[in-house]
Amino acid sequence: AREASVTRAVFAAAVFLAARAADHRTEPLNTLALAAGCLVAADPRSLVDPGFQLSFGATAGLLVGVPRLMRWVDRGEAPPRPGRPADRAPPAPAVRFLLVPAAGLLVATVCAELALFPIGALHFSRVTVAGLGLNFAAIPLMSVTQLAGMAAVGLAPVSAAAAEAAGWVAHAAAAGIVESTRVLAWAPWLSWRLPAPGPVAVAVYYAGWVIGLAADHGRRRRPAGASPARTVPDAGGFGNRVGAARWVGAALVLASAAAMLAAPIPGLAGRGAADACEPLPPATAGAKRLRVDFLDVDQADATLVRFPDGRSLLVDAAGQARGRADVGGRVVVPAVWALGVRRLDYLAITHGHPDHVGGAAAVLRDLRPREVWEGIPVPSSEPLAALRSGARTAGAAWRNVHAGHVERIGGVRVRALHPPAPDWERPRVRNDDSLVLDLRYGEVSIVLPGDIEAGVEAAVAAALDPAGRRVVKAPHHGSRSSSSATFVKALSPVLAVVSAGRDHAFRHPHREVVARYAAAGAVVLATGNEGAIAICTDGRGLAVSTHDGRRIAW
Repeated sequence: AREASVTRAVFAAAVFLAARAADHRTEPLNTLALAAGCLVAADPRSLVDPGFQLSFGATAGLLVGVPRLMRWVDRGEAPPRPGRPADRAPPAPAVRFLLVPAAGLLVATVCAELALFPIGALHFSRVTVAGLGLNFAAIPLMSVTQLAGMAAVGLAPVSAAAAEAAGWVAHAAAAGIVESTRVLAWAPWLSWRLPAPGPVAVAVYYAGWVIGLAADHGRRRRPAGASPARTVPDAGGFGNRVGAARWVGAALVLASAAAMLAAPIPGLAGRGAADACEPLPPATAGAKRLRVDFLDVDQADATLVRFPDGRSLLVDAAGQARGRADVGGRVVVPAVWALGVRRLDYLAITHGHPDHVGGAAAVLRDLRPREVWEGIPVPSSEPLAALRSGARTAGAAWRNVHAGHVERIGGVRVRALHPPAPDWERPRVRNDDSLVLDLRYGEVSIVLPGDIEAGVEAAVAAALDPAGRRVVKAPHHGSRSSSSATFVKALSPVLAVVSAGRDHAFRHPHREVVARYAAAGAVVLATGNEGAIAICTDGRGLAVSTHDGRRIAW
């Protein structure tokens, strides 16, 4: 956003100064449109850049909305018309000195927020109204920061002490801006998350504003020299048509905003990833399909399963082994929403390592699963204890799932292959205690093995049924400690998916693992290289699509 703002300002200033030099007056919106056009012509990709959209969207909202809303403010300040008594006494000068700038700041914030509402929801799955209050602190503090910073630069050659004092003021003001955002910690209701809207909802929202503003513009236009007062009947009904257009615009804005805030609606919710089922034969178009999306969550795991009957299962919630980034809230939840799932039916955590359970808090809060599955309990594990607590808060049923457990969901058999029911509680989380699930739909088997290693892979492979086609998520991110020759030979998969970060320090998947799967005849795809990977099956055929546009079918 910063680069787009600077570039926009440079282009806008250049257009304005060029017009002044040529003795031409320019409309601010025309200046902004020309600046945007120049940027898009230079780099068409900037049109879909969030920073570009935020920068130009906020500025357009200010240019279009502020003059119109400020007329209401000015109307309260204007003297009464001749021959008409004043409705109320004018405010005292001191009150007016404070209220008018405050009203202007509030109006500007409202205009910017309305302009950016769909953009924020689209790119960040978040809407906030905190700016309505925070700007009253942030904007004055930013002015102090800029003035004090410039003073520090100017004073540096003259007096180091004075420059240091000015720098301290600038630093204190900047720190105040940062601290003001902590209001969300004690007022979280000022910001809420929602699924990314689809193009239809966004288009309808902005179309409503265009219709309403165009009607307002037409209402305000009068022939030169005409009196503001209507002196002749509106025989053509122009005023009625303008009024109707304004109501239509308002209705479109409100309806699309409500659609974006409500549950996903076909055509209005985000389309998500490319349809993985497209490569399947057209003859199977009416068949119910199982879809599995391996999310791109760096060196972590999160797999979304959508069953033929519409129910959903998330296997692991990603996270970071080191670091405090909210991968669940920033990546997993928005991705699941974008794929059309507003609420989960099941959440399965294979084991309690941070890269599998770290994002569970956000998943429990925003996706509200009806059931949570766990393998072997580890009472000493803080992440798993937090998972249990979060499940209770979310009202989710808790189930311990072990080898032999079977669920039938929408025609898909979900069978746990590991771990066996424990005869004691584990003192610590272990990769080899991972919950392993086999999804069987018709002739197709999809194995999700968590982080199991070579020591238990043989037992898992022995528990598998023969399958016409098999897909496996490579255990432990494609580490050399997993995907043993025995395991790979027993599975004989047509596709191996590796959930691993690109250029990560662990360098997964290991080249020996890739070679082992390739020798068995499998296509090997890694999320770090391909992005999110989606597979789809009707129980006979199998198709895969990647975020980068790669498509394969069997």
